Amino acid sequence: MGSFDVEPEVGTIFVAQPLDFELEQRYELRLVASDGKWENETLVVVQVLNRNDEAPVFSRSEYQASVTEELTQLPVFLLEVSATDPDQEADQTALRYSLHGQGADGEFTIDERTGRIHAQRRLDREERAAWRFLVFATDEAGAGLTGFADVLLEVRDVNDNAPFFPCPALEVDGCFVGQVPENSPAGTSVMEMRAMDLDDANEGKNAMMTYSIIKNVRNEINLNLFSINASSGTIYTVLRSLDREVEERYLVVVEARDGGGLAGTGTATIMISDVNDHPPVFTQRVYTTQ
Repeated sequence: MGSFDVEPEVGTIFVAQPLDFELEQRYELRLVASDGKWENETLVVVQVLNRNDEAPVFSRSEYQASVTEELTQLPVFLLEVSATDPDQEADQTALRYSLHGQGADGEFTIDERTGRIHAQRRLDREERAAWRFLVFATDEAGAGLTGFADVLLEVRDVNDNAPFFPCPALEVDGCFVGQVPENSPAGTSVMEMRAMDLDDANEGKNAMMTYSIIKNVRNEINLNLFSINASSGTIYTVLRSLDREVEERYLVVVEARDGGGLAGTGTATIMISDVNDHPPVFTQRVYTTQ
């Protein structure tokens, strides 16, 4: 069946198939009239009128961009989106852009004519590392059909958080308490001090931490009693000279420093546990009785 048909008795031409202006704008029809003996023909030209039946189409189905957190020179340009109206003879300047979804009500804005998207507020990666929202393009100056695309925005990290030691459970002797038996050999593991850094571990060295002891305990000949693994934060004994009968508790201050130079401290309480290393001793050497 063709695109047009005719009522044979009255000559009315009607549309037999849907017409698409974008595919064909003009048809020429040869119309024949016959009485059975004689016939005559004429040319019928049909002009297809365009109507708004095609929604705008973006150049991408998803746009991706990134922005550094904590920028203060606002607004910050992020990216520019672009759409076209597939309708023939459509006014491409009549497209209007808008944002929809989380962040579209304050954090981000779009120029409705150019499609340029800006951040209106300072973004914090520790609060939210990524944003996803929709961008709309509507033809006929915002009164017609609408197309859409996704926008994915990644917030890049800066080193704005110092390491800190979270208290796992507050005890009588402090947050970080370890135990080691007295007279333990040098190199005995005592406890682990683990710090946290809210910066992105995948962004350079922002969250790469190095541990050190900034306030140690020394013995009578001025030698340190403890050491720490710079990578793991594990504290070890240095000398086999811990005697509970001399001192049962030591305080060691540990520093965690990230790759950007920010640091935090925590205090380790090291308890020396007793071992049976002394025989009983009488209070006097000679006892006399009668």
